[in-house]
Amino acid sequence: MAVKTLGSLLYSKTEVRDWISIRDNEIWKLEQNENDILPALRLSYNKLPSYLKECFAYCSLYPKDFRYENRDLIQGWMANGLLKKSNKSTEELEDIGEQYLEELLSRSFFQEVRGEGNIVWTFKMHDLLHDLSLYVAQNDYCLIEDTNNTNKFEKARHVSILDRECGVDATITFLHKLSNNMQTINFSFDDGSQFDSININESLVETCISRFKHLRLLNLRYSTLETLSSSISTLKHLRYLNLRENKKIKKLPNSICDLQNLETLILSGCYDLEELPRDIRKMVSLRYLVITTKQTHLPANGIECMSSLRYLSFDSCYRLECFNEGIQRLTALRCLSFCDCESLISLLQGMKHLTALEYLDIKYCEKLNLMERDDYPTSLQTLYIWGLPQLVSLPQGLKGSADTLQFLCIAKCENLGVLPEWLPDLSSLRTLQIEDCRKLSSLPEGMDRLTALRELLSLHSFYTNKRTIIKLLCQ
Repeated sequence: MAVKTLGSLLYSKTEVRDWISIRDNEIWKLEQNENDILPALRLSYNKLPSYLKECFAYCSLYPKDFRYENRDLIQGWMANGLLKKSNKSTEELEDIGEQYLEELLSRSFFQEVRGEGNIVWTFKMHDLLHDLSLYVAQNDYCLIEDTNNTNKFEKARHVSILDRECGVDATITFLHKLSNNMQTINFSFDDGSQFDSININESLVETCISRFKHLRLLNLRYSTLETLSSSISTLKHLRYLNLRENKKIKKLPNSICDLQNLETLILSGCYDLEELPRDIRKMVSLRYLVITTKQTHLPANGIECMSSLRYLSFDSCYRLECFNEGIQRLTALRCLSFCDCESLISLLQGMKHLTALEYLDIKYCEKLNLMERDDYPTSLQTLYIWGLPQLVSLPQGLKGSADTLQFLCIAKCENLGVLPEWLPDLSSLRTLQIEDCRKLSSLPEGMDRLTALRELLSLHSFYTNKRTIIKLLCQ
């Protein structure tokens, strides 16, 4: 790890003096105890630009061995103003966050990247680097895994309280010891595999709301909440609210729509949520929205009025059948996802007007027939099509993204029998994955025209035109 980070620091340095300055740095002369941070890692951190140092320190809020997700980390940075630059819009700030993440990755501060190159990807941080993040975070960012620990946290503005042995009353008592200027509170990062739920009840959340009026980020995922207090609307500075896997919550207060600064709202896994707040259109700053709901139809003049949305996902909306018109207003939308919407019979109307849409993900929508329309976006870069038994061929409308599509994955489409003749016209296609499409017997002619293709993966598909495959591989 020391070699990697030091090498990442030096590889772009072409002047001898830069290498000499690293060699002669005073940090190598410091006395080194067994559990101290490695000098090479400390030096790599010291050489970071100031804007990256605080973003790296923010990572100390996550537990060791946690698998970070790029969008979630960037939203945390945004919520706490770590990406602020003068005269930059929110859309530009998200791009800046991606640049920061890529820079930390190039300097080997993150490892084990999965899905790199896609809009959504994950990664880990080595334990030694996590120790470094804890060290540089000092008292501003505190990962509290033992509330009985006497470490200084009274002045912290960002905390993750992950003491699973601490009861609700003890946690509330602990919250009263924290500074009133708290900006970040995380109660869970669990993926749900080890623990069924986190014991976060209404009184604990009410304590957070009444005590910390400057909160920007509140993470309540995997809690046992049945209701969310209407006083949530008093958190005027809140940018990020995560209610993921709140399986018992049935209703959100309409007052949540008064959170005019809220940028991220995550409701995935809220399987008992009966409906979205009726005035959701008032959340004018919302950029990232993930929905699970029991509704069959969404309210009119709702989501389609939220013109600032950049990421919109419908996750396990089992009863949802169709959408209202007006989707063409979402001109800032970059990512759109439908997953486990088993009653869905049609997609959004007006998708061809979504000129910024780059990522489209459609998975396990059993009743969805994509062939009934040609209303598709024309600027897609990534397209996932999974588990669509109604699909027999790709829609003609997807040809509109022939110049932009870079990643195409088709999987578990049991009735897909043929690929379109225009598939070789995808001039930008770099990755083609076809998995478990057992009726698909051949590729179209002319596949050797895919000169940008770098990866071809086929599992459980039986191709007969072997000459085309060989020619393609030679190309």
